[in-house]
Amino acid sequence: RVDPYFLERAEVITGPASILYGAASPGGVLNLVSKRPTEKAFGEVSLQGGSFDRIQGAFDVGGPLDKDKQLLYRVTGIGINANTQVDNVGEQRFAIAPALTWRPDLDTTITFLSSYLQDPKGGFFALLPIQGTLVPGTFGQIPRNFFAGDLNYESLKYKQATVGYEFEHRFDEIFTVRQNVRYLHNELNYVE
Repeated sequence: RVDPYFLERAEVITGPASILYGAASPGGVLNLVSKRPTEKAFGEVSLQGGSFDRIQGAFDVGGPLDKDKQLLYRVTGIGINANTQVDNVGEQRFAIAPALTWRPDLDTTITFLSSYLQDPKGGFFALLPIQGTLVPGTFGQIPRNFFAGDLNYESLKYKQATVGYEFEHRFDEIFTVRQNVRYLHNELNYVE
């Protein structure tokens, strides 16, 4: 799971080039690119509200840490709390993604990327039948806010942490070495 707010861009690789990355679907590969530190200082804070008592806050700040711009940082975070159209079912998300870039010289760059995401409430995950919701049913109409589960039993909780780096060193105009690693750990507690 990746929160879209943490992405700089999404790239779609289709056709024969998509098989370069292992067992991919015939439709192609989706490359999700995380936000990176920038040389220009910036800051953004947003607060949004919506249907079903939804409230969402987010921030994205970054820039250089020193005057020579050898150290760059970026911290992105988001928090969501909402109900859903189904009674007694909520959705929550808290996530943060710090990043640091170190450029000791003009030819060498290393960027450290990390993130932590937690969904204490995973939202609505039970399904309702077509008969009685979208089309008329034998026993009448089922309300859109009907919860067919057991509040004391069913739950969906998720945690995810990532850490990694990207290293690049340019030897000359022809040769450049790049190496990167990302480790992901997740925990899913889904009881239905």
